[in-house]
Amino acid sequence: MFNHSEEQKSRFAELNNRTRIAMDKLQKGQKDALSVIIGNGDNPVEFTEPFLRRINQIGNLDSLHVIGTFANEPGSRFHDSGPWTTFVYAEFANWNQYWNLIWNEDGTYKENRSGPWPSFVLIPIGKGQYQGV
Repeated sequence: MFNHSEEQKSRFAELNNRTRIAMDKLQKGQKDALSVIIGNGDNPVEFTEPFLRRINQIGNLDSLHVIGTFANEPGSRFHDSGPWTTFVYAEFANWNQYWNLIWNEDGTYKENRSGPWPSFVLIPIGKGQYQGV
C-alpha cells in the first residue's frame, strides 16, 4: 500500500520484530526490556524506566501492540527527530495511548515522542493503487 522498496520492507520488519521483543519484555515488567533496541553503550534500565513508570502511573496494562514502522518523510512531525518511527499502541483497562518510538540512522532506539495517533492520507495513483502520505 505504501509502495516501499524491498530495502525499506526489510528494515521495517527488523525494527518491528525487535520492538515486539522489547514490548513483550516490557509487558512482563523487565527492567531492561529495551536492551534489544538500544545502542551497545547505552544503559537498558535507564531507557526502560520511563516506560515502566508510565505503565505504573496509568495502571492495568492489558497489552502492547506494535502497529508498524514508517519513514519520517520531509514535512512529517517526526522528520527532524530521526529517519523512522515505530508506532506502539498501549492498551490499558481505562486508557489507551500511542508511543512513537523514534530510531537513529544506525537502527538503534533514540526516543519516545508523544504525538498524534498514526494517520495517513491515501492518494490514488492507479487502478487499485494508492500512495500513503
